[in-house]
Amino acid sequence: MLVKTKAIIIKITRYGDNTIIADMMTREAGRVSVAVRMSGSRRKRVMSLFRPMNILMTEIDIRESRDLQVIRNYTIDYAYSSIPSDVIKSSILLFVSEFVYYTVRFEPHNAPLFDFIENALIWLDNSDGRGTANFHLVFTMRMARFLGFLPDITVYNEGDFFDLRSGSFCHSCPGHEDFIEPTEAKTISTLMRVNFMTMWVLRMTREQRNRCLQLIISYYRLHVAGFHELKSPDILSDIFN
Repeated sequence: MLVKTKAIIIKITRYGDNTIIADMMTREAGRVSVAVRMSGSRRKRVMSLFRPMNILMTEIDIRESRDLQVIRNYTIDYAYSSIPSDVIKSSILLFVSEFVYYTVRFEPHNAPLFDFIENALIWLDNSDGRGTANFHLVFTMRMARFLGFLPDITVYNEGDFFDLRSGSFCHSCPGHEDFIEPTEAKTISTLMRVNFMTMWVLRMTREQRNRCLQLIISYYRLHVAGFHELKSPDILSDIFN
């Protein structure tokens, strides 16, 4: 079946000299992998379009019997203006790419999730940089909504613990080790109350920001099967003061 759909490139793998394997998240068909030939005059165009987190408009011949789908047509749908030349935004994009890759590996068709990721990427590209250091924290917490395990902050009270297993705030310490102490649970609650437009109000040190990301990753590791150890958080730790 030929499907016309927007697609976000998640990961690129070289296969021989003239082919790449592109893992993509599509709006209409979920997660798919395609083989793209790049020999001759096509090489330059393919290399420019198939970069992690690029947003394309595609036509893909999808058949359940195949592991690799056939991409018929592709063109850029949104061209980044500031991200390619901005070291901080490019580093954030690298993190988002790795995070999404390991989070949605087995995610079925989920148009709202696709829309969230697309809109977040476009927002980042158009942002003036204010609050950018918190982008990855807001992104990861808000993404949980579309995966079905967003914590309910309406029940939060000062002094509550956060149970990482149940994804809920509680008055007493859970009877297991996967929880967050009240001081840090308050930070998580505050983080969940802001969005990309208001995240600049969060004043955090590098250590607080790194710790917050560690806690969020621990939360995802408990709720996403096979969640892999990430390499890109170290890069973010280096660029944000």
